[in-house]
Amino acid sequence: MIDGFDITLMAVTAHNIALDLNIEMDKLGFVFSAALAGMVCGAMILSILSDLIGRRVIVISSLLVLSISVLFTGAVDNYISLLLLRFISGIAGGALLACQATLVSENSATRFKALSVCVVTAGYPMGAMLTGIVAQEVIDTYSWRMMFMLGGSISLLLVIIAYFFLVEPPLPCQETLGYEQGESAKSGPNTLLDSSSITYTVKALFSPKYISITITFWLVFFLCFSTMYFIMSWLPKLLINEGFDPKVGQQAFSFFNLGGVIGTILIGILAIDKVLVRLVRYFLLIAFLLMIVFATYAVSENHIIITVFLLGLFFQGGFVGLYALTSLSYEQKIRATGLGFSIGLGRLGAVFGPAIAGYLIASGTDLSISYLFFSMPVFLAVLLLFKSNLFNFDSNSSEANTTV
Repeated sequence: MIDGFDITLMAVTAHNIALDLNIEMDKLGFVFSAALAGMVCGAMILSILSDLIGRRVIVISSLLVLSISVLFTGAVDNYISLLLLRFISGIAGGALLACQATLVSENSATRFKALSVCVVTAGYPMGAMLTGIVAQEVIDTYSWRMMFMLGGSISLLLVIIAYFFLVEPPLPCQETLGYEQGESAKSGPNTLLDSSSITYTVKALFSPKYISITITFWLVFFLCFSTMYFIMSWLPKLLINEGFDPKVGQQAFSFFNLGGVIGTILIGILAIDKVLVRLVRYFLLIAFLLMIVFATYAVSENHIIITVFLLGLFFQGGFVGLYALTSLSYEQKIRATGLGFSIGLGRLGAVFGPAIAGYLIASGTDLSISYLFFSMPVFLAVLLLFKSNLFNFDSNSSEANTTV
């Protein structure tokens, strides 16, 4: 949850930061992009290291880097420092998203792996929702800087907790990295990493066994990220453009994230006895239909709130189900790399989605056309999942299977 809180801090403090540091809005946009670029790098690069040296050390190190960078952000006095610190925070946040899902999956009983990943990943939208609630009290009473001080302090406390309580099962590849049989991963490997071991983990994603899975996940994540960040970025603004009160936009955003938290936990519970890939397929299909309904019948406040809540439930629930499905579709020694690259490259969709939406809105496109347009990536993602006979994961089996 704290990574969602820390990473989304800029969304609720951007206006105050711009005024305090005299930063123009176009430059502030690069600050948002810097955090996003950092998350891409962290998810891809550090996930490789976690497959080689263990998840625990990457999670603890990322938490430490995140806490320090967020604390320092609360003390910045110039644009360049702000840009650099948000990039560093993004690297740490991206690594946490990939590694924590993998770690909790490997520490869970087989039947509850999907549920465990979904519950943990639900912390991100919960933290994002909490950011808005806390900001209303803290920024007016103190300042935007206190938000970063608060987030960084909590993260620093979690570093201590993680150090003493976070455990990790030995990885299959650890023998080649200097572990004696039965030695705990907590102490770390005894030999240095070399380029061949790093290259192996990346090449394994494109082996005959995994290449179809890898390409499918990259495309599905890209498509879903583009629509997700369109909704997260433009939902309140589009409702205001349609003549609704700004409070309706804020409420819609909150209910979208509340639905996301519930949907994430729901799909995890259902995955205990159901095939996870089927749940993801139908959650995303329902989300596509709800976007059509929202685009066509968003005429009253009550209808908007109900529809965006259900949209958050099925879209974010299905999207987080992808995290669990990806984690369970790769063998353990390349699991974090597979998930990290899917998240990292998929986040490029988070760059293009809001940007394309900005051009559409600037050209006069209304809410209805915008939502119809961005329902198409979700539809394409559903088609990919239905057409590909790649996944037959059953929560009661030990791993994903590449055949139906």
